[in-house]
Formats: sequence, C-alpha cells, structure tokens
Amino acid sequence: MPLATFLSWSDVDPAVREFDSSLARTAALDVLTALGDDLRKSRAKITNDQIEGQLEAALLAAYGPWIAGWNWAASEPGGGGPVRAWCCDTHSILRADDKLRDVGMLPTVDRVVAAATEWRDWLEQLARVFGEL
Repeated sequence: MPLATFLSWSDVDPAVREFDSSLARTAALDVLTALGDDLRKSRAKITNDQIEGQLEAALLAAYGPWIAGWNWAASEPGGGGPVRAWCCDTHSILRADDKLRDVGMLPTVDRVVAAATEWRDWLEQLARVFGEL
C-alpha cells in the first residue's frame, strides 16, 4: 500500500508548498549515478525494488511527505492510483528498451520526473475540486 494513503490533506496540500520538477530530476540522477557501477557490473546486485526504494527516499528528502504518491500507478492491481507515467519498478526502471549504452539512465529519470509531476498535478486538481465543494 502506498505511503500516500496514510497522509492527511495537510501533508499533501499543494497550496502550502511549491513544486520544482528539477528536484526530482536531480534526485533520480543522484540515485542512479551512485548505483552506476553496480548497475553496469551486475543487475543481480541490486533489484528494481531496491532502486525504487532509494528513489522514494531521495524524493522524500527533496520534497517532504507530499511526494509519497509519486509512484502510485494506475495499473497497480487492487486499487491503482492516479499516476500513469509510472507502472511499477519492473516496467519503469532501466527497461530493456531504454538502450543503456546509448542514453544511459535518462529514460528512467524522465519517468521519475513525469510521475512526480503527474502526482503533483493530481494533487492540484484535487485541491481545486475541494475548493469548489
């Protein structure tokens, strides 16, 4: 169950904090760059689940608790979330079709940024709906 399900509105209300997507890019790049040697030598040393956990920790450090829903994917079985830019760690982190030799880890970084942005957009939409009610 995503950590976001345990947050109150005061934790996630976009009106009380700014959003800068470059922080997500920096956080994701930092995590993946730090893992770079391990990733190149052997994917067996670290799982996508562990990488996603490190990405989560870096995003939480950069933004605070409101970002906790960044990977709450719509495709998750049994109660998917609002995020379509992220599927799951298996299908979103260093996919085979990302061609690591040619573009490095940038497609994964782009997916992290897109998911964080989509989560923020959803929170802003939710805030508008609450305001209208």
